[in-house]
Amino acid sequence: MQLALRAWISAIYFSDLKAYEDREAAYPVVLYQASRPFCGNPGHDFTLDLRDYPDCTNTLEQAWKLTGSSLRRTLAEVELRLNQAGRSQLAKSYAPKWYEDVLHEVRRNPKAYAHVLTKEADFINSIIDLAAAPTPLAVSHFSKCVNLKLKKVFGHDVRHLAVPALRMVTAVLEAREAAAEAQWAA
Repeated sequence: MQLALRAWISAIYFSDLKAYEDREAAYPVVLYQASRPFCGNPGHDFTLDLRDYPDCTNTLEQAWKLTGSSLRRTLAEVELRLNQAGRSQLAKSYAPKWYEDVLHEVRRNPKAYAHVLTKEADFINSIIDLAAAPTPLAVSHFSKCVNLKLKKVFGHDVRHLAVPALRMVTAVLEAREAAAEAQWAA
């Protein structure tokens, strides 16, 4: 789900290539797109816990860890996309060799990056709660979470992403249920 959200949100944000012109605003989105999903501790931790932010940046440091190669890959994709669109001057500022500068800028001002990770965590946790106990209360909580957390992500209303996210979760749960039934039948 984290990988899907990162792809979907960055695609929405950069649907207009002009978004790349404001690098200060674009860098957190690029880093978010490139960041590794949190593997956590299955059973109780599925997302990063940013309750200590801004007092403590340990969790953010953990999120930035080992992002170098994926950030370079993402920057190479951005550079190629901009070059193909005839924006070669802008493409140069997104060359993979600048990955440390991108990371430095986001570290210098991590608010937007931390904000999106918090929204992502709340959204994913509400999906988990809904899947664990699909009650009217869980549906209500999920709906409130979608309307509060996804209304403004990097300046875009992405509430519509709740539908493909639910489809994705449903497909995974149905596949697991089918596999379990097949195992019991065997």
